[in-house]
Amino acid sequence: MRKQARCITRSLTCAVAAFLVTPHGCGNDPTGEKGRVSEPTCFMEVLHDGVSVSPAGVGATLRYWCTTPPVRQRTALRLQLRDTNGRWVTMDQREDRQIPTEAKRTLTVAAPCLAGLWRARGTAIGSLRGPDGKVQEYDPAQKDSPERLVTADDCNAG
Repeated sequence: MRKQARCITRSLTCAVAAFLVTPHGCGNDPTGEKGRVSEPTCFMEVLHDGVSVSPAGVGATLRYWCTTPPVRQRTALRLQLRDTNGRWVTMDQREDRQIPTEAKRTLTVAAPCLAGLWRARGTAIGSLRGPDGKVQEYDPAQKDSPERLVTADDCNAG
């Protein structure tokens, strides 16, 4: 049985958002001791308020880490441009299959500067060891940056 493993929290001091992955859902503390959870606890944030733009291109960076590592995890970052039909088209993508630890890791994506609506989408999927010792897949976690409208002037400025 797959367990819900997503929580989304917002940082009040930064313009970034983090997601918290726990196998028991949001707000539950299976040990009864705040901060002492034996299951994986992982975080992800899109840096610099999301999508950055310069004449050289459009880009985004994702930072992620786990205070208690999962058994396996695949973390990905996509840089997407909305097409005229309203669909998000991936312009660049990076993926990391290393198990995240407390050492913060980053993924960076970049594409040529084009006018349009852009976003960065970070995702994480993987598995954890449940209380019964069995490895269980957890539901995918996803974090989207704020959408950013890039103009032709943005691409030509410099």
